[in-house]
Amino acid sequence: MIRSLSCPIIGSWTTSLPGRVDGQTAYSTNEPYLLHKAGVEVATIQPLNYGIDFYGDCIVTTEHEVRTHLEKIEAFRRSVRQGWLYAMANPQEIAELIHSRYSQEKSLDHLLYEAKTMQDLIQPEFVEIGHMNPERWRHIAATFVKLGMMKADYNLQGFLYSEFRENIATEKQHTKNLVLAILTILVCFSIFSGLALMIFNRKLAGQVRKRTASLAASEQYFRTFFEMASVGVAQVDAHTGRYQRVNKKYCDIVGYSFEELQGLAFTDVTHPEDLKDDLDHPCGQSRRRQYGRSVPRARPVGQQPRRRCCLCRRG
Repeated sequence: MIRSLSCPIIGSWTTSLPGRVDGQTAYSTNEPYLLHKAGVEVATIQPLNYGIDFYGDCIVTTEHEVRTHLEKIEAFRRSVRQGWLYAMANPQEIAELIHSRYSQEKSLDHLLYEAKTMQDLIQPEFVEIGHMNPERWRHIAATFVKLGMMKADYNLQGFLYSEFRENIATEKQHTKNLVLAILTILVCFSIFSGLALMIFNRKLAGQVRKRTASLAASEQYFRTFFEMASVGVAQVDAHTGRYQRVNKKYCDIVGYSFEELQGLAFTDVTHPEDLKDDLDHPCGQSRRRQYGRSVPRARPVGQQPRRRCCLCRRG
């Protein structure tokens, strides 16, 4: 039967254990070398041979640290990885450097033994230094659950740095895609709005041209009618009744020049007997703001017969 004792180590580690215990945990890079040098033969039990394939001596950090100092963490990982790669490729140089500059607690031969044992464990030519296998971590978690050391509803999402970093990159990419989509929508909307506005402006310009041409034609027609009418025609202000435009025939009828009529209202030159009849005319009652009928009073009164003429009100 194997005995396992928990006892204080008195003196050196190699002289305290033999004969007192049957088994002891140890680092494969350290204690086997010491025991071998002391002439103690040992048998090594590897946990891996019994399904216990755990990681050890891992470096951990927080999600907050990763999110806020990602570049610093990446620089640290690169430095550590490059250091280990160099150490594995140059064990003699690194062992001499440690022994000469940092500590002489271990002999140069011991340091070289450590380097050789670590190479066998790490196998840098086959496994990338710093690599973490997600399946291996799930196996570790399942082992803890089986031993009752952890609940079965565990979640390792984002537990590993590589996965968490990918999640951050995915989040950033989603944010970029969202911003790009919004910008694309805004650009498309701006283009569509610009095209719609351009089409509207063209239609509006066309309508304005048509309306302007129509008004010009109407004005030309009115001017032609005004000037060429065989009767007297006058245009007066709808509110004040003052003359604005008169044709020559009208001036001939009333006996006033255009300059004189500009200072008068149509009531000033309408015969008193016709003024009330003109204002009470159905045309004046229903469309008083637009048209009226008047009988001009020639100058001097009584020397010319009264004659009918057309009076237009605009305003």
